[in-house]
Amino acid sequence: MILVSFYFFEQNHQQLPEAKDVLKGVEDWSKPVNILTIEKIDGEWITFFRDSGQLYVGFLKQNWLGQWSLNERGETGGIIGEVSFQHNPEEKNGIVWGVSSLTKGNEPLFSIYYGMISNSVVDKITLSVDNEEPKNVPLIESNGERFFFIKKYGGVTAPYKFQAFSEGKLIAHEN
Repeated sequence: MILVSFYFFEQNHQQLPEAKDVLKGVEDWSKPVNILTIEKIDGEWITFFRDSGQLYVGFLKQNWLGQWSLNERGETGGIIGEVSFQHNPEEKNGIVWGVSSLTKGNEPLFSIYYGMISNSVVDKITLSVDNEEPKNVPLIESNGERFFFIKKYGGVTAPYKFQAFSEGKLIAHEN
């Protein structure tokens, strides 16, 4: 019996998170949700999902039984970001992005910069925070879409400068 329990426990801990794990956390929402991707980024499981008007990003956590769920604890997030698809469509040129941060009291824990690119001509994205040199943002490809997710610990969320390029030409930005 102990051996069977240990086997079950071990098997559960080897399972990767799936769309159904995210859906459990949003099953009481009034709008249907579409899971876009689940990715392991810098050792953390991140999910991008959407409803008819917003893009969401969240952290997934595995409990001691090996079950995955959206992490709703304050220190690492849960649904940590959401951004409207309708915000400034002419300025964003097929790119949805957002910025969010998590603090503990007055202490900033981390900031995230995230988004989805549906414009196929975008070939480069840069991000600069607090007047630092712009850095290329790695793009994650999944199911025909491209996403990005940058997590910065401590410090400030703004000012930031986000830029998207196509063949060297700036096509979307936010300062």
